Amino acid sequence: MKIAKTKLHALPSSMRIKKRYILVEFFSEQSFSLNELNQALQASALSLFGSSFTAQLALHLVDFNLAKKRAIVKCSRIELERAKTVILFLTQAGLTKVIPKIVKVSGSIKKLKT
Repeated sequence: MKIAKTKLHALPSSMRIKKRYILVEFFSEQSFSLNELNQALQASALSLFGSSFTAQLALHLVDFNLAKKRAIVKCSRIELERAKTVILFLTQAGLTKVIPKIVKVSGSIKKLKT
């Protein structure tokens, strides 16, 4: 008896959850790590919106350039304004005080890296 193999198909792009990428520049006197920044983002989202909205934001730190102190943050397109609020309310990354500045928002990483 043969078992038929079924292949899972990817969702069409029209049905996928749309995302946005936010380019953020940080001003600080000392350097901080990627891990510290990621933890600060999650803590800021939890303190502002709680756990249910934090899950809807789908915040992920995609790229971090330590020399330029720039980061690319991925979020849900529907929750873009809340994601910007979370980023702007960041005051510390670890023990380092930071001032975030949103430089640009785009639908693709390629446009932000140029």
